[in-house]
Amino acid sequence: ASMSCQALMPSTAVAACISNEIESTLQQSCISPEVWSLAEVTNVDSADPSDAEQPPSFQIQQAPSLPPNTSPNQQARAKPISDIELVEEAWKVVDENYLVSRGREFDRDEWRQQLERVRESPPTGRSQAYGQVRGMLSSLKDPYTRFLSPSDFAGLSKYDITGIGLNIADAPDSSSGIRILGLVLESTAAQNGVRQGDELLEVDGKSVAGLTAFQAASRIQAAESDLVKLKVRHVDGSVAEVACERKQRLASPVTSRLESPSTGYIKLSEFNALAGRDVAAALKSLRERGADRFVLDLRDNPGGLVQAGNEIARLFMGGDVTVVYTENRADRPGPGPPIKAVTTRGDGALSTDPLVVLVNSRSASASEIVAGALHDNCRAALVGTKTYGKGLIQSVYELSDGSGLVLTVGKYLTPAHNDIDQLGITPDFPTFPGFDLARDQTLNKCVRPPKAAPKSQDGEHNAQSESHGAGVSEAKS
Repeated sequence: ASMSCQALMPSTAVAACISNEIESTLQQSCISPEVWSLAEVTNVDSADPSDAEQPPSFQIQQAPSLPPNTSPNQQARAKPISDIELVEEAWKVVDENYLVSRGREFDRDEWRQQLERVRESPPTGRSQAYGQVRGMLSSLKDPYTRFLSPSDFAGLSKYDITGIGLNIADAPDSSSGIRILGLVLESTAAQNGVRQGDELLEVDGKSVAGLTAFQAASRIQAAESDLVKLKVRHVDGSVAEVACERKQRLASPVTSRLESPSTGYIKLSEFNALAGRDVAAALKSLRERGADRFVLDLRDNPGGLVQAGNEIARLFMGGDVTVVYTENRADRPGPGPPIKAVTTRGDGALSTDPLVVLVNSRSASASEIVAGALHDNCRAALVGTKTYGKGLIQSVYELSDGSGLVLTVGKYLTPAHNDIDQLGITPDFPTFPGFDLARDQTLNKCVRPPKAAPKSQDGEHNAQSESHGAGVSEAKS
């Protein structure tokens, strides 16, 4: 369980991500020198997270600025790229960003030789070029890395968690703290005058100052009316108020009930843009009815937006707490350490009451991130069976002709520095032990990990906290 259309420039250095997911994986769960966005979109349509076709986790990454209302494909048509140049571009994306995982090997000499063989026998048409790119990717033996035709990429890029076509991100340099990174082409936001680079000031008359980008996106999605009113400040300083019709309305992923006079039960079926709001509402409602201890049920939850997971974690842990680490290749382009800490933002926890989290083998991706965060930070005991073990991150790169690549670029580590991928998370108890036993045998003996990143595969040991964005992403991962 997170993708900008207009914020993407056809370049080997630009990744558009989504959250799950991915992702994306998310997801969209991303790396850029200025703004770090993470989100993930999970395939909630997939009944089984073990399905090999389940889309993976994705990141959402800030792209270089484009002129307002100019899509990457329009730029690509203005500057045609040859067939061999397209293959070289795809090859370079992989060479600079691909993260080897799950015991695979990446033979760089063989990778270079593949490019040389293509140069010796260059493609004579776009179809052949696509075939050569697919052939090179197949040599990686990575089930999550794949080529996207222009039509597939266009469909993927229309996923939009705001419902009006915005990709927004935290921007500390702005007065409200949130800027528009990109717009879905022909979306209601684009049609009504919202521009890339605008500062988002208000949603339905309420200031977004102090909110994270994801919280602002959730406010847009959660608006009662399908006509959402925005106030934005353009790059030239002028302020505009626009009304955007929301084309997409999400269903609440939360159900809750009072399980006993003092136990509140909250079931979360996926991490979408409404998850944080609706879990918070459930907590408040159940507490008003007498609940002073809670069960958070993540069983059969295949994941979703990683930023939604961050919001859920914040409700129970408060701000400035490590939720997960992301590890990328140490030699990838751009500054910053290979391992980055994703932390909660905002005020104190909404609930400090005793908490048990239920998981099973179908709890995947963002579910595992939240379960790992609550467990490793000594906030909750885990009950059930080992989780699925989906801990890889994929980024989506647009190539210069409008085609694209989905590429494995990183992985998740829990706050205690445990690798999630293929290993999953083992619960503390197979069956519900009761809150007192969970406290005495698990939480009272728990030691919170130091707030430092683990060593990367090449031995580096540093972490960088991240700010977060939210916006358009792949479809569902």
